[in-house]
Amino acid sequence: MPEVETAQAAAPAPPKKLFRSDPDLPPAVTGVADVLQDGVEALLKVVDTKVNWILPNKWVWIPGDYEWHHETEEGKTPQVQINYKLSLKDDNSCEYTWQRIEQTKKKTEHSISMAGYWKQPEKRNVSIKEESDSSSSGADDSGSSESVEGEADAGEAGDTSRPATAASTLSEGPSEMKVIDALVIVPQSVGFRRSTTGSTGKTVTISTKSKTVDKNGVACLSVASPEEWADKQTRDPIAGADPLLAPFELVFEIKESGELVRSDTQKAQDTFPPDPTSIALAGITPKAVARLGDPHTIITDAWVPDSTMPLPNKVSMPFSPLQWLASYLKTHSPSYERHVARQQECLAWLTDTAQSAKQAEIDAELAVIAAALAAKQKEAKDWLAVKAKYALEVMRKEEEEDEDYDDE
Repeated sequence: MPEVETAQAAAPAPPKKLFRSDPDLPPAVTGVADVLQDGVEALLKVVDTKVNWILPNKWVWIPGDYEWHHETEEGKTPQVQINYKLSLKDDNSCEYTWQRIEQTKKKTEHSISMAGYWKQPEKRNVSIKEESDSSSSGADDSGSSESVEGEADAGEAGDTSRPATAASTLSEGPSEMKVIDALVIVPQSVGFRRSTTGSTGKTVTISTKSKTVDKNGVACLSVASPEEWADKQTRDPIAGADPLLAPFELVFEIKESGELVRSDTQKAQDTFPPDPTSIALAGITPKAVARLGDPHTIITDAWVPDSTMPLPNKVSMPFSPLQWLASYLKTHSPSYERHVARQQECLAWLTDTAQSAKQAEIDAELAVIAAALAAKQKEAKDWLAVKAKYALEVMRKEEEEDEDYDDE
């Protein structure tokens, strides 16, 4: 008996259920608890990737369209318009566009398009001095907040020719730092375009020299991963292949208001140094560098907003876990799956019916055209028959007259 008790004591305890009832649920209802369990687990996974839990008072729903627009007052010269747009999608992909139009006697338009992915929000240290310097630099130095992001990627790649990581940069600077909730953007392709229109209406355009074109028809260069960049440094590039840009990141601070604020200090020269790859990105030739300047002077430092230009979220929304769970349970229930199947059947039936009706309409139109053509043909045939009969009658009369004349 003691052995039995020992064996019973050593038996593993049954797993705890999230939902329990006493007495046990009927067999027909038991599956509900499993569905709820799966729903809660899926909820936690989605929340971990889409919601910033770091803020103390509220959750921030990260995906959305973040935009900022600026235009100088009317009458001031030069007249400048700046537009930023960052689209963060649910699948963690993202698209970023920047457009700057400067109107004087001639019109100059700069634009950058970038595609990549965004990481989960994380804690990062930022120097207060660096942040204040970048915030006082204004719109023209907005790209100066880019150093930390590129430094982070360079540190991971082990490339000492690139800036150091954010942590090492901060350790060399002042000890006064603060912790921010950071959203990191990892670019995978970048394209640049500049157009200048003079008073005569003639436009000169330079754009990225690349064989690769994105879905919008914009030529772009690929951004290497740290591993690709390290491999590129040790071997010659493949002949005829597009060059790779050095890896870099964009770092934004997530505000409780849902706005994104640039939190690093990297300049265009750090991101796009005067090398053949950056020259290809700026769309110029090495000979034109002496006349137009290095790539970073063509692209300028204003291609990314700084702390003076936050990106408000146009598609911000409060996150309700109960509402999400209800939607998940609805879309994963057998009845909903049957409903979707019925919808698909109805859609297929409607499509077939519409095609049949369209074909019947086409056949009816063709029948009308054929009937009209047949009527025209019959009318023409009757007309020809009448003319032929008349001609034969005239010919017969003439022959009779000729015969009478011969008899005389």
